Amino acid sequence: MAQSSVKITVSEDVAERIRAKVTTGSYSSESEVISDGLLALEAQDADLERWLRETVAPTFDRVKRGEEKLIPIEEVFDGLLERHKARTANKAR
Repeated sequence: MAQSSVKITVSEDVAERIRAKVTTGSYSSESEVISDGLLALEAQDADLERWLRETVAPTFDRVKRGEEKLIPIEEVFDGLLERHKARTANKAR
C-alpha cells in the first residue's frame, strides 16, 4: 500500500497516550495507533448506520403507521420512580 504523510496536531495528553501504546508494544508505531483508531471509528460508524437502518427506521415507520404501541413519557418516569423507591426501600432494610 502506498504511504502518504499527513501532519496532525493533538493535545499533549493524547500524544502521551499514543506514545504509551507504542512503548508498551501494543503497536509498532504512532501511525499504526492512528490507523487502527480510524478503522475502529469507521466500524463504529458502520454499526451505527446499520442500527439506524435496520432497527430505528423500521420502528419509526411502524409508529408512524400506528402499528407500534407507545408508552407516554410520564408513565415511563412514574414506573422508573416506583422501581427506584422499591430498590431504595429494600436497601434500607
